[in-house]
Amino acid sequence: MGNVVNDRDSIIENYFNAGNKYCEILAFLIAYHGINISLRQLKRNLNTKGIRRRKHPSDLEDVINVIEKEIQGSGSFIGYRAMWQRLRTDYKLVVSQNTVRRALKLIDPDGVTRRRKHRLQRRRYKARGRNHLWHLNGYDKLKPFWFCIHGCIDVYSRRIMGLEVGTTNNDPRVIAKYFIDCKHAVDTTELDIAEEL
Repeated sequence: MGNVVNDRDSIIENYFNAGNKYCEILAFLIAYHGINISLRQLKRNLNTKGIRRRKHPSDLEDVINVIEKEIQGSGSFIGYRAMWQRLRTDYKLVVSQNTVRRALKLIDPDGVTRRRKHRLQRRRYKARGRNHLWHLNGYDKLKPFWFCIHGCIDVYSRRIMGLEVGTTNNDPRVIAKYFIDCKHAVDTTELDIAEEL
């Protein structure tokens, strides 16, 4: 019985840390886990574990250190709302959005300006040569009209290796098929060129 309660508590804690409201947590518990508890019991459970929405904020130095660490990695491309969400879910830090916004403005003013102007920083690649590294990307602007466009380029030569239009980009198998078809087409083209020489 104790194991089931611990599982239930960890499930509740995960939903809470993900930022779900009480009614959403109760709905998830019933729909996905078959656990039926009252709102009062949910609040009491969270209170006994010391989990609160508005508990004392985390130390500002810790928040700044984590933000600096995130900016060195993939966090350099996200805004303050996404950074705030990442701090809450990944690092379990309690901090306001306003604090995160101000900290980002102090730590990374160039990034804030770039994001405000909606200028994306292009990724920088180092490729040894032709066909060493390919970049596959999708264009979602036409997705409401059921046109999902994917292109693949060779990073070194910037040659377009493939361009596909489909009806979905949510299925990873479809994207993988685009890549495999592109690779197969390039291999057969190179064989044809070699035969002509």
